Amino acid sequence: MKEENIEYIKHYRYMTQEERVYLMSLKDRALRKGITFANHALDRMDERWIKEKDVMKTIKKGQIMEYKKTNNDEILTIRGTSINKKNEQIYVILSIRSCKVITTYSNKYWIAQNKSLELDKYTNDKKIQIPEFFRRKFALYY
Repeated sequence: MKEENIEYIKHYRYMTQEERVYLMSLKDRALRKGITFANHALDRMDERWIKEKDVMKTIKKGQIMEYKKTNNDEILTIRGTSINKKNEQIYVILSIRSCKVITTYSNKYWIAQNKSLELDKYTNDKKIQIPEFFRRKFALYY
């Protein structure tokens, strides 16, 4: 993806509760529609010994770490909730528009923890655009 296409990137630490719930609903919708894999993702999975079941588990149970808004897509970075045999956490980059896994990677747990503290590249003043129908639905629960 070209840098000029990115409108903004927002880290979960800067998200409101409403934004987090909205992004979780987008993730759930992608799961219901059916997740597909880009060729690049399949190549990286093979290269990095990441199994499809681990990617699906990460999407289902993982934490949304960042939201990237581009000119024509919304992209989530999802961190897995468990540590694999190599003491690594699996990360999945998921396109919301196409419900497609763009790529996957894994990090040593301690590297991931330190990287999550580097917040310079993130925007905290932009609001994630949430459709009005979701806002009404959200208001019923909170």
